Amino acid sequence: MAITSYPFDGQVATEAQYTKLFSEFQDSGITNSVWSTSLRVVANGSNRDISILPGRAFIRGHIYESTETQVITPPMALNSWRNDLYVLRLDPSLNQITLVRIVGSPNAGRPALTQTETGIFELPLADVWMGSNYNYADQSHITDLRSWAGHRTGVWYNATRPPSPRVGKLGRNLSTNKWEFWNGSEWQEFGTASWGNLSGKPETYPPSSHTHGWDGITDKPTAFPPAAHTHAELQTQIDALAARIAALETGAGSVAARVETLETDAVALEARVEALETPEPEGGA
Repeated sequence: MAITSYPFDGQVATEAQYTKLFSEFQDSGITNSVWSTSLRVVANGSNRDISILPGRAFIRGHIYESTETQVITPPMALNSWRNDLYVLRLDPSLNQITLVRIVGSPNAGRPALTQTETGIFELPLADVWMGSNYNYADQSHITDLRSWAGHRTGVWYNATRPPSPRVGKLGRNLSTNKWEFWNGSEWQEFGTASWGNLSGKPETYPPSSHTHGWDGITDKPTAFPPAAHTHAELQTQIDALAARIAALETGAGSVAARVETLETDAVALEARVEALETPEPEGGA
């Protein structure tokens, strides 16, 4: 049949249709708070026993519930390591959900999940690494893979908030006109972070190496008049040069004095030349 619609009075809905319908209402996952131990996978630490704690899960419209701790003892990984995957397997053909260990291939990492729309669906609980020839499993060898069933978004006033919310419960509070969620101990509003309660912020903010092009600088002044200032080193050099010039202009070694001496010497020389050029009178005295 190309087109179907369900459920209606007097109509028989199949299990596959029921699964499709309820999968739209709720995501598959653990039906408890995020930090709970519901269906948590735990290692013994001294042997190979793997314990799966009590809990409940919603899987594609079906409920799995365990009220006692389940223990699985996997075989030793001989001469090679492997990853075993612990899952809840929904099998509609058997009308049941069972706890299953999917054995990983030697030295090959985590095995793949089977997740179909109406057939087998595996909800992962944990990945357990088994070391080569290890005769025990440690909690550090376990990777928690649990996911939690989704929450319906609500609308309420302060007086009508959900009485027993789970972590992550989200809703619009009409008393405050803000979105809020349950963080495990109180209702927390979105967008209320302040600088004081931010964690991990740096103590300083050193700039990275960068440049600023002249065209990219805004509000530049149109003129750059110099402020009153001095150049001490240049002034010292100027003063020294002025002293040297003054020394040349005054005193016995000055240029003027030397010129005057030259002029006197020149007059004396001219007199001697003139004397040499004037003949002595004949006959003598």
